[in-house]
Amino acid sequence: MILADANLLLYAYNASAPEHERARTWLEERLSRPEPFALSWETISAFLRLATNPRVFPHPYAIGEALRIVDSWLERPMVRVAAPGPRFWPIARALLTEANARGALV
Repeated sequence: MILADANLLLYAYNASAPEHERARTWLEERLSRPEPFALSWETISAFLRLATNPRVFPHPYAIGEALRIVDSWLERPMVRVAAPGPRFWPIARALLTEANARGALV
């Protein structure tokens, strides 16, 4: 299963990004396949927050447009919303401690 990243989604919908064409083509291809494709609520929220922000997008989406884009993803039968399970925090805590992660590495 593929778990999409917010940056990929943003590139796919930002025509002025250098990565736009590759990201758009990749996303359209993946969303036309029957294999499961996952999004997290964090990724969806990041897309909505950044795609509607005029400091990020030269031509930001209105919230209604951005919501329709998300709806179009979620309506597809292969799209799943991934959510952390009950062991998320113990695993995340152990990994962060072991890596001595801080700042951007978190």
